[in-house]
This record gives sequence, C-alpha cells and structure tokens, in this order.
Amino acid sequence: MPFPKRRTGSTDVLMPVWDVPKNMLDACYPHYSEVNYSERVDSSAVRRSSIYYMAHCLDALVPQMSMSLMTGTARLMDDLGGWQELTPVMGTPLLHTKYGEADEQKKLIELLNRYFPRWQPVTDQAQ
Repeated sequence: MPFPKRRTGSTDVLMPVWDVPKNMLDACYPHYSEVNYSERVDSSAVRRSSIYYMAHCLDALVPQMSMSLMTGTARLMDDLGGWQELTPVMGTPLLHTKYGEADEQKKLIELLNRYFPRWQPVTDQAQ
C-alpha cells in the first residue's frame, strides 16, 4: 500500500482507508467518530465544512466524482514521486517537506512564534 504513506519523523503514517466513504467509517467506529468530531476547533469548522460541501456537490453532479479525483491525484503523485518525507521542525509541532529555503523557514517560524509563544523553535537547524 504505497498510497498514502507519509513519513513523519521516525514514524510511517499509513492511511489505508482513504477511499472508504466517511459515513461508513463513522458507522464502524461510532465512539472514535464522536470523539473526533467533539475535539475539532470551532474556528476551523467553517473551512472544513466548505471543503466537504464542495465534495458533496461534486458527487451530486457526477456520482463518485470526488473519489475519481482522489484516485487520479494519487496516481499522479505516485508517477511524479510527489509524496515526500516530512521532517519535524524542532521546537514546534510543524513538519517540513523538501520545499523552501532555510531563510524562508526561519522567517515563517519567527512570524508564527509571535502567535505561539510557547514554541521554542530552533531556527538555526539545517533543513
């Protein structure tokens, strides 16, 4: 199962259920689903809801269109070698791909540190 497999630090994250309908997963694991929904941050719910709304609209127009797009994206990313290893940005909960320069990362971390003062970023790390 090469898709989607993401490397996060020293952990491989596998999501073999990416193409199983969400309502089916919720029905199989109602307790986990309830906990998942209850822990969501209200401020992100609007953006999250709009993504689901658009996906449902696509499927209403063309049945299984969202799954076709996901499958096509997976194949494209596999063909391009587009899935990258994620590495931790020390002192923060952030993860970094191979894109971006060290100076850009440093500026971004300094900006975010204003809003997340508990983070203790190590800004001189080489990425």
